[in-house]
Amino acid sequence: MIRSTLSLAVLFSLAGCTQPEPIVLRNPVTGEVRQCRATVSAFVFPIAATAETSPAVRQCVTAYEAAGWWRLN
Repeated sequence: MIRSTLSLAVLFSLAGCTQPEPIVLRNPVTGEVRQCRATVSAFVFPIAATAETSPAVRQCVTAYEAAGWWRLN
């Protein structure tokens, strides 16, 4: 029982250290690069999160793509 409790504590402490990878976009005219990134606090279980699961990141990417930026990843 103590071992499983300790394992869960370690798992959740490590999960809090992970961040979803940002989505990188490039302006084809200027070559400027920008990132749309989510914050860890936006996710209940960050270990399973991706940047695309955040509505704010989707909105960020959509706005840049509408302006002609290209997604690099």
